Amino acid sequence: MPFILFLIMKGRKLKKRPKQETIQIIKQLSDKGIRSSEAISKKLGTINPITTYQYASSANIKINMPKDYWGYYKAAIKKYSVKKTKELSKLVEEILNDGSVTSLEDLCIRLKTTPRVLFRFGLHKHKLISNLTPYKTNPNIDNLADLGFSLTKIAIKNNCTIENVRQHLLATLQYETWEKKRQEIKDKEKLLLYKEKALLKTERLEKNQAIKNLLLVLKYRLLKLCEEKGFAYEKASEYIYKTPTNEKSNSFNSLVAAFKRYEKATKSGKKIGLEKMVDGLNISFTQMGKILNKVNLEPLYGKKQRHMIQKEKKAAIQRSFLLNWYYSDIGYFLNLPDYIVQHNLIGAKQKRNRPIKKGRRLLTKRLESEIYEAKDLTKLKNKEIILALDINKALFDYVIKQRNKIEPEIINGLKIIYGNPNIENPYKDLSKLANK
Repeated sequence: MPFILFLIMKGRKLKKRPKQETIQIIKQLSDKGIRSSEAISKKLGTINPITTYQYASSANIKINMPKDYWGYYKAAIKKYSVKKTKELSKLVEEILNDGSVTSLEDLCIRLKTTPRVLFRFGLHKHKLISNLTPYKTNPNIDNLADLGFSLTKIAIKNNCTIENVRQHLLATLQYETWEKKRQEIKDKEKLLLYKEKALLKTERLEKNQAIKNLLLVLKYRLLKLCEEKGFAYEKASEYIYKTPTNEKSNSFNSLVAAFKRYEKATKSGKKIGLEKMVDGLNISFTQMGKILNKVNLEPLYGKKQRHMIQKEKKAAIQRSFLLNWYYSDIGYFLNLPDYIVQHNLIGAKQKRNRPIKKGRRLLTKRLESEIYEAKDLTKLKNKEIILALDINKALFDYVIKQRNKIEPEIINGLKIIYGNPNIENPYKDLSKLANK
């Protein structure tokens, strides 16, 4: 570190002692066992510990580094920097005040220095220097800066760091010019991007409008074809186009079939209910009522009659909550549709056990009860019961074989549903319903 050593030594008034002589003294003290830089410096009385350590290092003499090595180093540099800045600032003002120097290049020639040195001492911020003409010392960086390239791109192309580029532009007084050029480039890029987006948006709108026009043509063409094919097709297509996409759940063929039934009943003068109109189709009677309303048609046989549930049956439904039976089983023993049970049951959203499938039939509580009732209360033979209930022999044999286990479950369930502890048989018997 010869340059730093020179700076440090220049900042101190040292006694006249040649460097080699000082090094010899350091070596003699080191041989005597004095290894501390501070102690040797104190013995010498002429140089500080950091200089002592640097002298020793240059002669390969091993002594300990000063405890506050970097503290000494920074203090020396700061002291020199402040002093040098004042000296240079004063010199710059003397040169520039006469008005003969108008460019940074001329100033550097007069001072016999470079822009980097002035930058190191912070003189690039001096109000007199900042008005000078820039000094372009590195064409590879300067040309790219004139074109408005980003610091990152300039650094990549010159294989250096972004900070090096930034300091070069500051030192050579090109940074402000580069910033303005860079902003112009950014504004042009933003404008170009805005125009591209606007063009894409216009193209997209035109394309969407063209698609809408095509769909409109197809719609009227389809409506015309459906009108030619008859009432059912016309009303089905009308409903399809009046219904939002996210609400469509019925197939076109199912709608056509339902409207054909409606048309046939209208022509024959018969009245059919909504349930019969959608029988066998993938449409519920409630949906059919809404469909007719949407295409401005009235139901032929009035609206669906509501099931008015007796208080006793409603109480029975509430009691069945704890059974975890399926809705259709509870409805069978109360003579109610399963959807009525589900609607009125507290906690209807609770997941319930589905019946076990045995062969092609579900083994429900209803089926088990019907088998036992037919077996106990009729004179039907086993084959006749199997045929009447449309089950297979394996299922019938299983229910009979497991009667000791299944029958108590049904009886206990009926005691809860009917609210009657005197149930003895696993059959449906509404006369046993409490408060009847």
